[in-house]
Amino acid sequence: MDQLNTKNLKPLSGEIQESATPIPKDERLQVKSVKELGFNLPIGIVEGGKFKRGFTFNEYNYDLEKDVARFRRMNEQIPNTRIVTKVLSVCVNQLGGKPLIPEEVTDPNQREIVAMQKIGQLFMADVYYLWIRLRMEELGTEYKSPFACLSCRRQGEILTDMESMDVFCVNDPSILEKEVKLQKGLKFRDGSLKKTVTVNPVRWCQLDTPEMVNVASDPMSMKLHFIRHAITGIQGYSEPVVLMDEEIGSLRKVDVEILSGAVNYTNLGPSMTLTGKCPNQECKAPFTWPLDWDYDSFFSTISL
Repeated sequence: MDQLNTKNLKPLSGEIQESATPIPKDERLQVKSVKELGFNLPIGIVEGGKFKRGFTFNEYNYDLEKDVARFRRMNEQIPNTRIVTKVLSVCVNQLGGKPLIPEEVTDPNQREIVAMQKIGQLFMADVYYLWIRLRMEELGTEYKSPFACLSCRRQGEILTDMESMDVFCVNDPSILEKEVKLQKGLKFRDGSLKKTVTVNPVRWCQLDTPEMVNVASDPMSMKLHFIRHAITGIQGYSEPVVLMDEEIGSLRKVDVEILSGAVNYTNLGPSMTLTGKCPNQECKAPFTWPLDWDYDSFFSTISL
């Protein structure tokens, strides 16, 4: 994903230089800071060719924390993406001007299922934004992160104001679907070689899967996971397509990289990356550092 604007990124010691605001990738996109975007999703729910972006939160109080704790006890070895789904399912009140859970759903177990399904159907970009916004609302806008320079090996902490984060927002729904030309092509189930596929932004339910326990720690596996789930259409087919293992496995390296670029283009929202220079005055090596959005780090005392 594109790198974060760090104009308000501050070290606890030393200097981290600001980076320029990224140039929008498309005229149908707009870059806003988290502060500017406020309680509106970067993509949102598309209805009738228009976006519904507003959202509200419930208070993340003691009772909700108990609910999340119970869920984690009952679901050991779950990936962080599942915890994100659960937390947002109890903390999000409204999406697009409508209650997350319809009033007619009264059974507690069914309400939990419906809420988690609704979060799962959101675009990945929107879930990341909700996660960041919830953290800001409950623990404040400043976020402290451990840092280790890969050049000089110095370890320390950096402090960022999350309100300054750049977020890629969509102005035109047509940008959500992109036609991609392959060089070598994909061997389709009918025996034909397809050289054009359609990709769409990844939805959260495609990350909230058991396999993420193994996939999330490996960048290459993550890239392939995104490609697999971003492809929604195939040349000559009008219906949505879910590719089989042998079909996705037929992709050549050049087409994997072409698709990787297309996926990065369509997966919008906030960057989950910090950039700057090492605070060690004798080093000052540029760095790219991932934002640790794991629940136990992002919503903890150490992040304050």
